[in-house]
Amino acid sequence: MGRFTDDEKSMHYLFISVGSGLSPCYSIYQSLLHSGRYDKITNIFGERYSSHIPEEVLDAFSLQTDKVSNQIFLSREEENVEFKIQNSKFIKSGYVQD
Repeated sequence: MGRFTDDEKSMHYLFISVGSGLSPCYSIYQSLLHSGRYDKITNIFGERYSSHIPEEVLDAFSLQTDKVSNQIFLSREEENVEFKIQNSKFIKSGYVQD
């Protein structure tokens, strides 16, 4: 895993990723959560199916606070899918890629 440094001392972070583009964003996201050096994190992640999202990522992205906002968009999921997570309000359907 790489080491993320922010020389600009930013306090508001926006992550937008789809599919395999998740890896670098997820690494930075986890680093920020661990350090606590942020005022606001907004994370938008898109995937075709919920089954393509690792359980560890679903757990991490289920965090919703006044400082952390996560949204997952699924473009190909069947409409009435039961998610294996407690708070599925942050998961929406939407088109993210071909």
